[in-house]
Amino acid sequence: MAHVCYYYLESLARFFVAMSFLDTWQYFLHRLFHNVPYLYKNFHSRHHRLYVTYSFGALYNHPFEGFLMDSVGASLAFLISGMGNRGALAFFSFSTLKTVDDHCGYNLPFNPLQRFFWNNADYHDIHHQNFGIKSNFSQPFGTIWDHLLGTHMSREEANKIIKMKEERKAARLTALNYNSTSFDEPTPVAAGPSPSVKTFNKDEDVHSSGNNSGNDSHEETKGDKRATVRRLSVGAASPNGSSAVEVHGYRELLSTRVRFDNGFVSGKGQGKAL
Repeated sequence: MAHVCYYYLESLARFFVAMSFLDTWQYFLHRLFHNVPYLYKNFHSRHHRLYVTYSFGALYNHPFEGFLMDSVGASLAFLISGMGNRGALAFFSFSTLKTVDDHCGYNLPFNPLQRFFWNNADYHDIHHQNFGIKSNFSQPFGTIWDHLLGTHMSREEANKIIKMKEERKAARLTALNYNSTSFDEPTPVAAGPSPSVKTFNKDEDVHSSGNNSGNDSHEETKGDKRATVRRLSVGAASPNGSSAVEVHGYRELLSTRVRFDNGFVSGKGQGKAL
């Protein structure tokens, strides 16, 4: 009995102490890297370039962050728990395996690490999305600190946010289709020279002159958008007389597209604290 207590129960207790310390260390340090703009911009933002996580992405981080969060944290957990060499080998190996599994991107049904730990691939994947980046800081074992400090986001809450984003996207596409239909309808133009006609001729002349540096389709699209906005802004009314509304909606859609293209989807915009 004494043999069992010494070699198994005591080792398990030390292992649990090490896990608890590492969870505490990484939660508060991880949250600090998010809340301090300098730390996020210069160090932690590298890891959050991963929107679609994969296993080796667990260790895709700045060397300073990896040293401070993983190496120092695990070493302190080893010293504080007082575990032996074999326990340390098991603890370091298990910690690495766990964090790699948390970033695998798959909610595997028969994976024991994902069945017996609430902090799993599905839980951490929420943190890597733009709507969950201020939630689910806990890693790599438990989620107790997220629950205690109000930073926990469940999969049900995440799905509600995803559904809302999809509904907004569908509404924008509907508005875009409506505006496109309105633009294609004939518009009454006053007699005499019109700024809108000049704008179209000017853009078409540029496209047909061969001086667009070989990027015809891109320049043509930009020119047509500019011409459309200018045509509506000088008072060309649609059949239902809602030119001002259409101009505002079309400009809003253009600005949304610019924000979308220059944001996280294209890998840019990662420099600020989120």
